[in-house]
Amino acid sequence: MTTSIIQPCAARLFNTYYQHTQSSSLESLQYLVEEAYKLHERLRKNPMSKLGLFELDEFLLLKALRNYSVHQGEFLGEAYCIDIEFAKSMQLELLRVCLVKKSTVNLAINHEPTLEHGEENKISRIRGQLIDFGDFFNLEPVIFNFMVKAYEKLELMNLAIPGEGYKDIQQSYQREKYYNYPHYLSLHPVNCDAEKIKDNLIPLTDAMIEKAGLPEPELDPFHQFSTLELNYKELSPINYEGNDYDAIHQTLTQQILNKPDSLLVAKALPQHRGMAFIDSDSSIYVSCFNINDQRELFEKHNIQIDLFFYQPSIGELLALFIHNNKIFPVMLNKLDFVAISKPVEMPSEIEWNELMASIKVPASSNKVGRNNPCPCGSGKKYKKCCA
Repeated sequence: MTTSIIQPCAARLFNTYYQHTQSSSLESLQYLVEEAYKLHERLRKNPMSKLGLFELDEFLLLKALRNYSVHQGEFLGEAYCIDIEFAKSMQLELLRVCLVKKSTVNLAINHEPTLEHGEENKISRIRGQLIDFGDFFNLEPVIFNFMVKAYEKLELMNLAIPGEGYKDIQQSYQREKYYNYPHYLSLHPVNCDAEKIKDNLIPLTDAMIEKAGLPEPELDPFHQFSTLELNYKELSPINYEGNDYDAIHQTLTQQILNKPDSLLVAKALPQHRGMAFIDSDSSIYVSCFNINDQRELFEKHNIQIDLFFYQPSIGELLALFIHNNKIFPVMLNKLDFVAISKPVEMPSEIEWNELMASIKVPASSNKVGRNNPCPCGSGKKYKKCCA
């Protein structure tokens, strides 16, 4: 029974959030905080979620605003779009701000009722979410993070939530997972402060709304690469000593520079992809892999690599050199990939497909058939195990 009352309420919340992202008025925000509170109350009726949404700091702020809206007055503020070109140049994660007057937010916080179980340190937790914008607080990153965390909580409950709003955030979440991107927004952008953002705000109209986000995985030219075809039973990571790491780093950088195909791929690989150089039968073949998928496969076979290597920053490339059943992980800098003669031009679609085919198939003739026993020794067919 409790799940049946949660699902329609959750659907309304996510549909309201979608409407909020398209609107410059704060009327949708009032609806959103009300629906968030209703979902919280319904979750508390479920034995598996008696705290409702109390564990989310973002919800404590939205709940305070909801109580203010119900008992005291209207929100004062407005939403704006951030100039797209400025946002891109500053690598901002969100193209929108939702500004609510500080006086409104402070009144909401100061008039919060007596603490309930789950609301310990409530005021400090709420104020930790506030982003200063002069006479306003910017609540958009807080709202965004709340919706993501609410989605994660509902997914753990295995509920079937209807509606386009939930479907939209579900698809965005899966794209972020595929591309190895974080699901939450930073409250304070690294590259610029609020003053710079305030100078680049423009009215949010239908013409200004742009569907931002990551492309579908199928549009990723490297989507066919998931994990490396290796004999995982024999593999182990290297323990670097002395100048070993620097030597491998220099060798792989030079290996990329010496081969136009490798150079092109290395410069084009997105952040969630790595590049492997596999020594086989006195020759080296190159392949790509999805960092998250490869990490899961390594850990499945108890191959422990420093977590640092699974988290490349923008401009970095994870490279694996595999020789004599040893894995040499290295983090390369893409700024080192400068063509010696002339800049590398992006290939045509036909050339790109040929290039993908050339780096996908290992040069070794000992390739394991999909229906053959898996070389890891599990006893399963290769296609059902390490493929």
